[in-house]
Amino acid sequence: MEKAFDTDPVLIETPVPIVTQRLILRPHRAGDGKLLAKGTEETWDDLQQWFHAYMGTKDKETDPRYKEIWALTCAADFAARKHLRFIIEDAQSHEFIGVAGLINPDWRIHRLELDYWITKSAQGKGYATEASRALIKYAFDVLKARLLTVGHAEGNMGSQKIIENLGFKKSATEPYDYETTEQTLISNHRYHLKDANHLSNVQVKWGLK
Repeated sequence: MEKAFDTDPVLIETPVPIVTQRLILRPHRAGDGKLLAKGTEETWDDLQQWFHAYMGTKDKETDPRYKEIWALTCAADFAARKHLRFIIEDAQSHEFIGVAGLINPDWRIHRLELDYWITKSAQGKGYATEASRALIKYAFDVLKARLLTVGHAEGNMGSQKIIENLGFKKSATEPYDYETTEQTLISNHRYHLKDANHLSNVQVKWGLK
């Protein structure tokens, strides 16, 4: 039987940034509001379709002032280990590509949930998979995760393909767990990983100065 961890989450080390062949994943910081607002506006239709239950109106979500508050909240959450959300940048140009995170942690179990979205102009280039592989490695190798979960709403074939390619195993289908923009109730498909052994060849570094 495995015992629960008993460490204050604030003491958990989180070396950053996370660097892959093409990407840099870093915590949110002051000044990120403008790029988040621009990326949200560009990708609004996709975000509204799959994340609308967690979002406000378009006017609010694309307002740089609101997004600046969100960026600072994410930074504070990261420091408190409440959620570990990252800005995804191009490693060369530092152009904003999207957001990914290890969210909703249960630090007693060391269970986390993978989350991500990529801007419209950057989709189709494998960035979601590359960033997610890096976070999977980070979760298990750095944070000592025991379980990593992820999910997608019924019909989100893009996320389903990414999740399956990442090596996640299907855990459950939760009926009536997602409400579409048309107020139709559909299923939420849940997946899990217990290790990152299948990603041993993934090139990723963290904590670089």
